[in-house]
Amino acid sequence: MNTRGTAVDLSTMKVRHWITDQSGVTTNSTRCDWSPLGCSSITHRAAAMSSPKAGADHCLEIGFGSGSLAAGASTG
Repeated sequence: MNTRGTAVDLSTMKVRHWITDQSGVTTNSTRCDWSPLGCSSITHRAAAMSSPKAGADHCLEIGFGSGSLAAGASTG
């Protein structure tokens, strides 16, 4: 939800979530199941951190390829 008074460039927005991989899997993958913007508009990746921290050794990153979000609008 864009609570600013102006549009936001979605390509500058990223959400990161740091996790600890307890599965022992050496490679992780992501996929978009559904998005109101269309999965082709969503960027995503999961990767091991080059400098792990206590409680986090991987990062899940979700972003947007392009477009803008108008003031008061939501990405869903």
